[in-house]
Amino acid sequence: MLRHHQSIYAYLGAGLAIAVVAIVVVAGFAASRENAQSLATQQTIARYETADIYDGVEGKLTQMIYWQDAYDKVARAWDQKWIDYQFGPYLDGTGIHLVAIFGPDNRLRFLHTGDNDTRVTKANLLKADGLQALIAPLRAPTKSQAPTMRDGIVTVAGMPYFAAAAVITPEHAGDFPVAQDRQYKVVFLTPATVAPYHALSQGFGTRNLHIARDGRVASGMTSFALNDAAGRPRAWLQWTPQQPGADFLKTVIPAMIVVFFLLALVQAVIVRRWQTMDRALFTAEAKVAAAEEESRTKSVFLGNISHELRTPLNAIIGFSDVLLHRMFGPLGSPRYEEYAGHIQSAGTSLLKIVNDLIEIARIEARDTAVERTRIDASDSAYLAIEGAREDAAAKNITLLMAGEPDGAWCEGSALSLRQAIGRILDNAIRHSPEGATVTVAATRRDGSVVVDVRDHGDGISAERLEGLGKPFGHTESHLVTGNGGAGLGLSIAKGLMRLMGGSLSIASEVGVGTTVSLRLPQAEAPQIVKKIAA
Repeated sequence: MLRHHQSIYAYLGAGLAIAVVAIVVVAGFAASRENAQSLATQQTIARYETADIYDGVEGKLTQMIYWQDAYDKVARAWDQKWIDYQFGPYLDGTGIHLVAIFGPDNRLRFLHTGDNDTRVTKANLLKADGLQALIAPLRAPTKSQAPTMRDGIVTVAGMPYFAAAAVITPEHAGDFPVAQDRQYKVVFLTPATVAPYHALSQGFGTRNLHIARDGRVASGMTSFALNDAAGRPRAWLQWTPQQPGADFLKTVIPAMIVVFFLLALVQAVIVRRWQTMDRALFTAEAKVAAAEEESRTKSVFLGNISHELRTPLNAIIGFSDVLLHRMFGPLGSPRYEEYAGHIQSAGTSLLKIVNDLIEIARIEARDTAVERTRIDASDSAYLAIEGAREDAAAKNITLLMAGEPDGAWCEGSALSLRQAIGRILDNAIRHSPEGATVTVAATRRDGSVVVDVRDHGDGISAERLEGLGKPFGHTESHLVTGNGGAGLGLSIAKGLMRLMGGSLSIASEVGVGTTVSLRLPQAEAPQIVKKIAA
């Protein structure tokens, strides 16, 4: 019998050891996958942040090269004084560190360096790695084709810069085609620093973020290549990545070891007590009755112990099943369960931002206005209100409609006007207090049809109104930040109005509210012909 109990003890010990190993293996595999997913996400963020840097430089470059004055003062007649100011101190405040202008023969004609940077000279700029790959393929635009831009890393005097280049483009149709001797190329450069990549350190807890000039990566670090215009790496963004899976194991493994050790100890106690009971039964037949009573008592004890053990065991098995099937999201520290909700909310917001970015890109890519017909602005406003009623009801906001009794007929696109009003309504609802009223009015005014969307939110100060409606522009206005959203709806509405040949204006008073006015050219109301029965 003793040998039998020893076998049971061995089986229980082996089973417990197998369970420990299995859970550790599964947890290690899950942690490894979590580390890989986290690293992939960090690489994706590095790629998006890099693209955003180039978008910013190209946006500033577009404002300068797609400007008739620049074409007149540079390509048609070199005006040194005008160039010195417009491509010099004027750009210092925009974050552009270096500006270079190359002539039709690719000869450097102008160089401006900000912040009194004496390291960059004409000589070492011409020797810069990646410069020729940036400017050599540039070609003059045509009437139907926008100027081609190129971007990439350029290394000047050993220092990497984010760079973008394009040919100066005339706005007047009479200046096309651009002659060979008037194809001047402008290059904007800004130092490559880790400042734009703050999301990696703030959002993921990465460490040692820096820009390296060679591709060698120290142990435990990862890198993201920063390429020149030809796709050759010229610098590397390197950092020590966060490893949430490893952090999870460091937290959970010690606790698991303690739990399984306690289980093993309890098993040992139970087996030993079984052995004691059997020895008592074999050595004291005279005490059968007492032994039976003792056995019953011990059976109750074992039942209680088994029940108490089953609860944590079921919890362990259940949580293991949760871990295996990831029922509550990716593995990580105890804070990850809270973060799961944030991830879902942030995912929804990004989708909206991406959709908005796609809409902005679609609007900005059009080189002709949308097809315009005679429409009733009141109908578009009504449909936009109907589409916003659910969001308004969630905040107990009342939507009111006002308009001309015989319609507000104008020239435009019914769908585009409805979308524009919907974007403004979305802002008004999000930034209005609970129980407020938002009014939409379509009226004829000074030869135009104006759709006013009026809310009673916090309002906007006069100094902040100027920057509203610019995509990716930063402002603290309630129309752009706060209460959710990324501030792109107003830009989309403004772009849609521009495509229809209309305009968007904003009037606001702090503490009173904001009125956004959408204006389109007025059209004659359609003639209604009634058939009179003979």
